[in-house]
Amino acid sequence: MANRTQLGCLTVILVLAAGIGASIGIRSFQLAPFREISESLGTIVSVPSEFIGQNEGYTAGKILTININGKTPVPDSTFFLLPENMRAGAKDKEAISTIVLMQRGTMSVGAYSNGGEALKRWVKIYIVDVKEKTITGAKEFFGGDPPKTISSGGSGTGDEVSAKEIALYIAGLPRH
Repeated sequence: MANRTQLGCLTVILVLAAGIGASIGIRSFQLAPFREISESLGTIVSVPSEFIGQNEGYTAGKILTININGKTPVPDSTFFLLPENMRAGAKDKEAISTIVLMQRGTMSVGAYSNGGEALKRWVKIYIVDVKEKTITGAKEFFGGDPPKTISSGGSGTGDEVSAKEIALYIAGLPRH
């Protein structure tokens, strides 16, 4: 009986893993045409923190979101949460007039009695007008607070920043 239960649980886990893997694979395939655009950005120089919140920015034409963490910028999956009429399609890469650079990280907001850090997640976005080659706006988003206490060693980290909140913000920016 125990073997059947274990086999059933293993089957469910494998089916879920295959579904998640397929979903990630499909998203990667859909973003693949934009890799050359993101790679052509080269190394992104950090924008001064004082720029954050200075300008709301605007969007124009089709939009592409790019994650600038790591050595090479890559398309960011927040792209799929934007309204379809705002997203650049693989066949209309030339219609991209706005690129949203997305930088993700964590910041220490405290410490636990075990010496571990209490970390909060953040995402900074920079709205770039491709044709004008300028940053029109920037905004910082924060995830949830870290747990008040942790039972084991190490650090505690709050919830992820809401990708839906970011997509709604971008979609609500003035259009030029």
